[in-house]
Amino acid sequence: MEAIDLVGSEFEEIVRYYGKVWLPAKLFVKQAIVNCKKVHSSGAIIDLSQSGEMPWIEHLINTEKELNIEGQIKFAIFYDVSGIWRLSCVPQSYSLDVLRIPFHPDWHGLSYSAFCDISGIPDCIYIHPLISDFETRESCIAVAEKLIQLNSDRYLTLNKAHSISDGSFYSVTDQLSLVEIPIIQPKGSMKFFPLDLKVGF
Repeated sequence: MEAIDLVGSEFEEIVRYYGKVWLPAKLFVKQAIVNCKKVHSSGAIIDLSQSGEMPWIEHLINTEKELNIEGQIKFAIFYDVSGIWRLSCVPQSYSLDVLRIPFHPDWHGLSYSAFCDISGIPDCIYIHPLISDFETRESCIAVAEKLIQLNSDRYLTLNKAHSISDGSFYSVTDQLSLVEIPIIQPKGSMKFFPLDLKVGF
């Protein structure tokens, strides 16, 4: 009987989780994706600041597939009860091994004054490789916008070089800022920016 009670208790816990956490999170993430252009015109940033702690990566990837916009969302904004705004890079898949657009490696570890000096963007608390802390929502959006632009510039450079080499014609579309640029590094890791890329602010 103890085993049956244990299994029953675990089953009830799973049902409660899916009913009270997983499903509401799915609906919340889908609504955030639908409203993404209210956050930024690129449609690449979603605001999850009202969500609290919840599972979101699986829902984001699955919802993108449902809406036929796979890979569109690059960043998610969160708000911590301590008063800190956070900008998270969105992973390429369910794992965190590859990010769609990562924070620039030259930014990692920079604190407020150092980051502000090179970017002109205020209110930075700390830059982490995956998720970074800011004092305001506006700074989160400004940093995401800067990274989207850097990614677009990199894409333009690569495609222009390619078109010159093979004589093909290339055009810039409104989807340009949403294209991933994987750069294969030694040891098989992937980054979207070469380590020697200079940040041109």
